[in-house]
Amino acid sequence: MQSLGTTLMLALAACTSRREAAPVERSNQSVAASEMAISLERTPCFGSCPVYAISVSPSGEVKYEGRANVRLVGTAVGQIPARRVEALLIELERAGYFTFAERYALSEPTCRRYSTDSPSAISSATFRGRTKRIEHDYGCGGVPGALMVMEQRIDEVLGSDRWTGR
Repeated sequence: MQSLGTTLMLALAACTSRREAAPVERSNQSVAASEMAISLERTPCFGSCPVYAISVSPSGEVKYEGRANVRLVGTAVGQIPARRVEALLIELERAGYFTFAERYALSEPTCRRYSTDSPSAISSATFRGRTKRIEHDYGCGGVPGALMVMEQRIDEVLGSDRWTGR
C-alpha cells in the first residue's frame, strides 16, 4: 500500500513539473520572437526624394510614417505574415548585414568619395541576440552593394510602395 501511495505521489509530481515547464518554454519562445525587428528610415535630399520611416514587429505588424514626397503623409499600419519577418532577417544575415560598418557618411573611412545633396537610409535589424543600426549616406561611394540591395528588400517585403507611391 505504501508503494502505491509513493508511486501516485511521484506520478503527480511528474505531471505537475511538466505543466510548469511548458509556460517557461512558451515564454522563451516569446522572448526570442520579441528580439526580432527591422526598421528603415529614408531622409531628405536636395530634390523630391521620399522621406519616411517603416518598421515591422515579430508578429508582422508594419508601421509606416510618411513625412514628405510620398503618397501618404502621416501614419499607417499594415500586416505581413510573421514568417516573412524571420525570412527577411535570415536574408539580411546571409548578406552580411551584421558585419557591415555602422556608418557610411562623410568623414568616415568607409566613405571613399562623396557627392552632396543625397538622401540617407538608416536601417536597423535585431535578430538572434544581435542588433545592428546602419547609417548610409547615399552620397558616399564604396558602400557594399549588398547593403543597398538589403535596403531595397526591406522596402519590398514591408510593402512601403503602397504608401509612398514609389
